[in-house]
This record gives sequence, structure tokens and C-alpha cells, in this order.
Amino acid sequence: MTQKIYKTRRKKTLVSENTNLFCALFTFIMIGLMFLVMFTTGMNPVIAVFLFIILIAWIMLIVAKKFNWSASTCLIGRDNKLYVIRLFGTGKMVDKKGDIPPIYAPAGSAEQALTLGHNINVAMRENSYRKQLNAMRRDDKNYIDGLDSVLEYLETHSRAYKVKPNNKRTLSERILFYESENEGFERIRTELGEYGFLKLNNPEIAENKFGALKIKFYNEQKKECTVKISDCYDGLKEDIRAGLYS
Repeated sequence: MTQKIYKTRRKKTLVSENTNLFCALFTFIMIGLMFLVMFTTGMNPVIAVFLFIILIAWIMLIVAKKFNWSASTCLIGRDNKLYVIRLFGTGKMVDKKGDIPPIYAPAGSAEQALTLGHNINVAMRENSYRKQLNAMRRDDKNYIDGLDSVLEYLETHSRAYKVKPNNKRTLSERILFYESENEGFERIRTELGEYGFLKLNNPEIAENKFGALKIKFYNEQKKECTVKISDCYDGLKEDIRAGLYS
């Protein structure tokens, strides 16, 4: 069996290692800019806050999805077939279902002092979870094991694997940019966990802009589909154009 793995080779940065912390710091910076604009231009505070909320939420949504999805995605070429596998969660990850959320209390109040220890423990657990997730993303074996478990699942279950049609996205998916990062992915739950899966039959590069590849392929029903993969995946573009998986 011949096999080649394509992954993002991004350097460790704050935004890739801890997206939540990056978003928090970015929010503080934007708050400072908002007050600067208000005082220098005399803008109505209500309008300034409204625009700030929309802008900050939109930017953080784009950044979080771009880095989280691309960091959790791997393409695997195996025996002249190309697959995409995405980590949605595995049994090895921290079980967050039993987590107790942080407790919010008025700043400077006695309640805030009483909940400080609890909230610190919640933050430490979240940080541990994030470190474990990043370690899993960097380990090629997790993607290979995920692909093996998905293919085994599809062989032993009667339901047919179907790629989600490109024109069937819901309004919420369009608003949340799922069409650009999650288009066509099939969610499959196996014994190892839940994965996003795509099999790219006869893939072709349809578009290459701003570090993102738009790949045209055919699904198992012989229908033409597309998927957009953000960031560069080492050698993928060249191998597809060379017809390695045609």
C-alpha cells in the first residue's frame, strides 16, 4: 500500500495554538481602538458599540474557523485515491460533557472572590484540553487511524456514503462560512470518534486564490462536487495537477 500525507505545515503561533486567547487579546485591542475612534471623531457611542460588536464577532468567527478547521484537516493519498479526513473529536480527547462552566459574578463583588478558584480550575482544564487537541492535530497517526476506522465503518454498514450536494446548504451554514470550509463533508462516527470525511474521485484544481485550493471532484454517485481547503498542504497542488489521483 502506497500512502502520502498532506497537512498544513504552520509554525506554532498564538492564533494556531490557542485561538481563544488570541480572540480575547484581539478583543481588548479592538476595544481600545473603539474608544480612540469615539474620542477623535465624536462618533455616537451607541453606534460605535454596535459597529464594534458586529466587526469583532465577524473577524473572530472567520479567524477561529479558518485556523481550527484547517489545523484539524489532513488529506491522505492511498493507492491512487485521495481522501480528506477531519478531526471533529476522538475517544482519546478529554471528555468535556461533564465539564462545569465558569461562574460569572459582578466585578469586585464577594461572589467573584468565592468563584475565583472554580473559574481558575475551569480555565486550566480548558487549556489542558487545547494542548491535547493541538498535540493530536500534529500527530499523523491520528488521521491515518481515523481514515482506517471510517473506511472500515463504510464497509460494514449498509448505508451508502453520500457527499452533501453543494446547493443544499442551510442559511446558517452560509452565514457561518461552512460553504467555504465544510462543504460536502460527511460526518461519520466510529469507535474512535467523529470524523469529517470526503473521497475525492478524479480531483482537479478548480481555483487557487489567497492560499486556498478549490478542488473539483466526483462523488460516488458520479456527480461533480467541489471542496475548498484553506492553507497550503505540502505538495498537494502539484500531485493533483500531475494526475497522481486521476
